[in-house]
Amino acid sequence: MPELTELMPERWVLPDYRGAALNHLPPTVGRLLGVAADWRSAPLARPGLPERARQVVVLLVDGLGQARLQRQLAREDAGFLALLERYGALEGGALPPPITSVSPSTTTAATSVIQANGAGPGGLGILGYTQRLPALGVVANMLFFNAAWNRSARVGDLEAWGVTPESMLGAPSIYQLLAASGVAGHAFVPNAVSRNPLSRMQFQGAEVVGYVDWVDMLTRLGAHLEASAGRPGFSYAYLPDFDSLMHRDGTDSPTLPRLFEAFVPQLRRVLDELSPAARDGTLLLMTADHGHVTTPLEERRLLQRYPSIFSRMALREAGEPRHTFLYARAGAEGELLAAAREELGDAFVALSGAEALAGGLYGDPAHLHPEADRRVGDVVLLAKGGATMWAEDQNPRMLGMHGSLEPEEMLVPLLALRADA
Repeated sequence: MPELTELMPERWVLPDYRGAALNHLPPTVGRLLGVAADWRSAPLARPGLPERARQVVVLLVDGLGQARLQRQLAREDAGFLALLERYGALEGGALPPPITSVSPSTTTAATSVIQANGAGPGGLGILGYTQRLPALGVVANMLFFNAAWNRSARVGDLEAWGVTPESMLGAPSIYQLLAASGVAGHAFVPNAVSRNPLSRMQFQGAEVVGYVDWVDMLTRLGAHLEASAGRPGFSYAYLPDFDSLMHRDGTDSPTLPRLFEAFVPQLRRVLDELSPAARDGTLLLMTADHGHVTTPLEERRLLQRYPSIFSRMALREAGEPRHTFLYARAGAEGELLAAAREELGDAFVALSGAEALAGGLYGDPAHLHPEADRRVGDVVLLAKGGATMWAEDQNPRMLGMHGSLEPEEMLVPLLALRADA
């Protein structure tokens, strides 16, 4: 079986599951808080990280990858570099090196990894926005926990079939592991998703704090850090706004710079206004789940227009528009892969699911979820450049996407701000 790198463009970035990818964040939090547990990867080795902390905050800015952040700083940094310098997050006066997202580089997979025990998406069994659940024989939506492609489906329908969100994460959550050592966990997420199935799956063992908007989130986070002064704790704070803008407008969204210019002073205010007791031992780790690439409408593909592919599929496609799973009819796996490579090779790299799993695209091949080989597609399509794959009935209008392995979507910042610096 060929190495994955032999099948991919040289510029692509594979997840660094053994060195510096998002799966290393949970064990890093564990080390900082002095919690020894069954972490499935090693802590990050970064010069800007202290040996210990009392309060650790992971601030996840959805979609703000390293490349887009650097472009923003070159245009107008809104005091961000001064903020990083004040709190000890720069290396030699510049941003520290990025880490990688996971594969697929998408929120459902990446945030599940951050909420778990150091395993990759393959170990958790969470491989995309939608995926096949072989026990049910359906392609399921992992955000809404219902049958994908069913227009009458309701949020949480899978529970009526005996599958709960709490049972889906193939590992203990970071909150459960920390709680076993007496460390409390809190998750700050928008009210609209604070109790949805994905949150129920990810935040097991956490106190979930819903918020109205990002200003409310920062305000509530600051109040929580003040109230928790002197006690160990972990907080996860999720900010979706940058991602939403880039999905709608592409990476050059005219609103994004204005949002950044509003966000930076409010973030600084949270840190500056902490009391000495709340500052002591508090570390804020700012990162992203993925970046974005601009996806022009003229580069989209519609799957039904490729009958040599569509006719060999047993189920509707799953995954992401830039990381698509195709499920073959019995005995047609090889034919489906050959057809995908012939018809789509200019815009996608087509792998067999076995190649992707064995090559470590979804994490350690020796520690995969028992259903990983059936949840992943028989064929995996990875988009090149700005290509996307949609269905004719979706009418896509998104000008920014992620999920594949282009550097812009794979490289994410990791900034360590020490409140007591």
